[in-house]
Formats: sequence, C-alpha cells, structure tokens
Amino acid sequence: MLVEDGKVKYAGPRAPFNIPDGTPVLTAAVVTPGLIDAHSVMGLSGALNLKKADQDQDETSDPNQADLRVLDGFNPNEPLLQFIREQGVTVIHALPGRANVIAGQSGIFRTHGQRPRR
Repeated sequence: MLVEDGKVKYAGPRAPFNIPDGTPVLTAAVVTPGLIDAHSVMGLSGALNLKKADQDQDETSDPNQADLRVLDGFNPNEPLLQFIREQGVTVIHALPGRANVIAGQSGIFRTHGQRPRR
C-alpha cells in the first residue's frame, strides 16, 4: 500500500508496483482502515479524570443543555486522543455525557490535528 499526504494512492500486490526512491517502507502482516469510535467522550474528558476542568462532557447546571455544542469543549491536544489513535481509532463521534436529559449537539472529529474544524 502506498500512502501519500494521508491518502491511499495504491493498494495491492507489491510485485507489480515500483516503490518511489526515498519512500520509507514499513512491514505489516495486516493493514486495516482506521477505526471509528461511534460513542465517545474523548476530547471532552481528560486522561486523568481528576479535575473538574478536565471534565467537559457534562454540564450539570440545568438538565436542559440543548444549546451546548461538543465543539466548544473539545480539546484536540488531549493525550487520550493520541492513545486511541495508536490503537487504530482515527475518527470519533464525541457526545455529551449522560448527566443531561437534553444534552446538546455531538460532533465528529479526527484523532489527529491541532484544532477542530467546523
């Protein structure tokens, strides 16, 4: 498989394919596409889960939080995102926590990058 700029350019047997000069070669028995975590609070809750400032998945001031967006509390530099990316997860569906009856908008994010995009 040849990947350029984060996109698969070639997938198939190695025999008919000429590897471009200077291309790093990695060996693996199996290659899979990135996994999607369809129900996550990653990026909203911190790696240590110790401080209230590390816990943005729930807003407990009122059960109706329909006006809130996960995007506003999402931290793209959260160490948990790197951890799950290393496990093969490349996309997450981040949801508000379970503390609110009406919890607001969720968001879909990649597990890499410097800032979330709208």
